[in-house]
Amino acid sequence: VLFLILTFIMHKERIRNRPGIVIGTFLIGYGLARMFVELYREPDWYLGFVAGPFTMGQLLCMPMLVIGAAFIVNALKRPPYVPTPSVTAS
Repeated sequence: VLFLILTFIMHKERIRNRPGIVIGTFLIGYGLARMFVELYREPDWYLGFVAGPFTMGQLLCMPMLVIGAAFIVNALKRPPYVPTPSVTAS
């Protein structure tokens, strides 16, 4: 599913002109998928639940979500990249 989402947004030129959105989307999507899978996975026997209802895998995914969101916010704050046409000498 994440591959399809990334493929879809890569075909949008206005998203390609903002470096950081695709990597941010990947980090958020992967982090959410991992957190979902960790709900059904048995916690490590030597760690158990680390912080309340959260396993170590879920806690390690949280920075991934924050970094992905930071990439997207940073990309949206900057002006879009507009490639200039190259001039070749004749």
